[in-house]
Amino acid sequence: MFTVHVISDLYLLFNEFTPESEYNIPDVDLVIINGNIGILPKRGMLYVYELCKKYPSTQFVYNHGFIELYTIGVIPKVNEDMTITYEQRSFLNENYPKNLVQSYRKHKLIKLRNGHIADVFCAFGFPHVHSFKGEWKDTIWHKNIIVASTDDLNDSRITLPIGTSLASHGNFPIWASQDWINEQNKIEYTKIRDWELNVREGSKVLVTHINPVSDNRIVNQTVEFFNVHLHNGLWIGSNTPVTNTSYLGARFFSNPGRGEQARSLVIDV
Repeated sequence: MFTVHVISDLYLLFNEFTPESEYNIPDVDLVIINGNIGILPKRGMLYVYELCKKYPSTQFVYNHGFIELYTIGVIPKVNEDMTITYEQRSFLNENYPKNLVQSYRKHKLIKLRNGHIADVFCAFGFPHVHSFKGEWKDTIWHKNIIVASTDDLNDSRITLPIGTSLASHGNFPIWASQDWINEQNKIEYTKIRDWELNVREGSKVLVTHINPVSDNRIVNQTVEFFNVHLHNGLWIGSNTPVTNTSYLGARFFSNPGRGEQARSLVIDV
């Protein structure tokens, strides 16, 4: 038995002082922080570091959302650029909190202060997009995810702005396509399925930033998520509130936003 609190979608402004209510979290064994914490990744990390310092006996898991992985204005130099940056920081920064885990597409066995083990798997939670209405460029995926860049004007993956001359303008962003989203879904589903079927010590906790139960960012799309069965495990999402809903055998929770009510959630596992 252990207790969990969930934080997501705070959207702290860069120069904004953190509201006191966001520092006052319940006395729990594990805190899941599930993306879109600050409007820039550095702001989110500051908040997370401050929480880890204030609650040193509590274990924290930071799963990254749109803002952390696909920061506006950032063109990745290599695949999964931001993920590599987060991992390097945890290895090289001597001030990195000892009670903080940042995990991407892998599981971590986390020993809690009461001796119990949480087997936590973090992922973005890409769906398989079967179909969509309207233009692909209007979807949340194309609007927010730059997957690569190129300086090749003839690259079929780029879209030149209207009126642009056929001359080199530096690197062009390559935005996520439907095929790319579906490929990410396949990668994550394979990893999550292997984790689900591998019996280990501890209680399983699946964390996905995209909310498979109710995500208001997915509009005019027919999608499918991971067909897994956690058998009374815990599944954490973001974006829209969901409290203790049964979903594919798991207990599903999502606790976005600020305020005393959001900061009062305690989940018993």
